[in-house]
Amino acid sequence: MRSFRKRLFRATRTSSATAPPIAVCVIFAFCGHPSVMAVTGDTAFEISTPEVGHQLRVENGRVASWTVQTSDRGKDQVEVFDLNGAKQLSMNPLRSSADATRIAIWDVSVGSSGMVGIAADYSDESGRVSSALLLYSGADGSLLKAFSLPAEREIRKLQVGEGDRIWTLGMGSGAQDPAQVPAIIEYDSSGSVLKQFVPRSKLGTDAVILHEGMRFGGDVSFGIVSGWLWFYLPESRQLTRMRLDGSGLRNVTLPALPTPSSSEVLETLVRVSSLASFDRLVAHVSFREETRNESGLFEWTEATNSWKSLPVGEVSAMSATFVGLKDGELALEFFTRKAPTRRIHWVPLPSE
Repeated sequence: MRSFRKRLFRATRTSSATAPPIAVCVIFAFCGHPSVMAVTGDTAFEISTPEVGHQLRVENGRVASWTVQTSDRGKDQVEVFDLNGAKQLSMNPLRSSADATRIAIWDVSVGSSGMVGIAADYSDESGRVSSALLLYSGADGSLLKAFSLPAEREIRKLQVGEGDRIWTLGMGSGAQDPAQVPAIIEYDSSGSVLKQFVPRSKLGTDAVILHEGMRFGGDVSFGIVSGWLWFYLPESRQLTRMRLDGSGLRNVTLPALPTPSSSEVLETLVRVSSLASFDRLVAHVSFREETRNESGLFEWTEATNSWKSLPVGEVSAMSATFVGLKDGELALEFFTRKAPTRRIHWVPLPSE
C-alpha cells in the first residue's frame, strides 16, 4: 500500500532537488468493499468503508477511518466515529486543494477536544507533489487551517496533543543537511511552529528518509504518553523518547524480537505501541516464511530490556493490526475477506 502510494509520487519528488529517493515496501493491501466491526465484550458495531485501502486509529474515545489514497473528490476521505459506531465527522481534504487530482493520507489524529489533524501529500496533473498539514473542527468537521509544507517537513506521523498542539515526526530531510532538519516539530492550533527537537542526523540510517516495511523490520511508530513523546524506528530498532519540553532525551536500542523455531523466516513486520508508561511497549509481530505466516504479541520493559510473549486470551493475534489503546486494552483490527469486514477486538493486557 505504501510502496504504491510512493511510486505514484516518486517521479517528481526524486527528480527534484528537494527530496531523496523513497525506500519503503508493501505492508498490507485490503481488497473488496470492507466494513469495520468493533467488538467490546458482547457489543459490536460496523462502520462502512466502501473503498479498498483504509486505515483505522482508535484514539481519545474515537475511531478515525481514512482512505489511504484516492482521486475521487465525490467521496469523503476521512470519517470519525464514536466507540458505539455513530458517525461524528466526515471530511474531504482532497477538495481543499483546487489543483490536486490525487491525495495520499499518511496519518490522522483526533485530539481530546475533537480537533482532527491530517498529514497528506497532494499530486496534480503534472505529477508535482506537495505536502500539507490540515486541521479540522471537532464540532462540525469544517476545515480550520491548511498549511503547505516543504519537503523537509513532510509528515509521516502526527498526534494532536493537549491544548490542540500538533506533534509531528518528519518523513525526511529533503535536500537539506539532516543536521539542520528537526525530526520532531510542535505546532500550535494555528499552524505556527512552537518548538523543534532531535536533529535528523541523530537518526542513523533514517537521517535522510525513514525506512519501514517488511524489508526494514516493520512500521515506524510514534506517540505521546504520560508527558513523554516517543518514536520507534524499525530498521535500527531505535526507541527515542523525551519529555514534551525536550528534556530527558534518550535513545535505546531494543533487542531483536523472538522468531519462530523455523529457519525459513524471510521477513519480519513489527508494529509497536506504548502503554501507560513510556518504558513499557507492546509489539505485534508477523513473520513471513516460505510456506506459512506466524504472528504474536510481545511486551518489552526497560527494566528487563527483553521481549516476552503475551497471551491474548480468546483472540488470536494472527493477521491483526494495531489500531490503538483504550483503558488498558489493546485495540487489534482483524480483516476478514469473506464478508468482507474489519473487526476491532479489545484485548485486555496483563498488568505489570
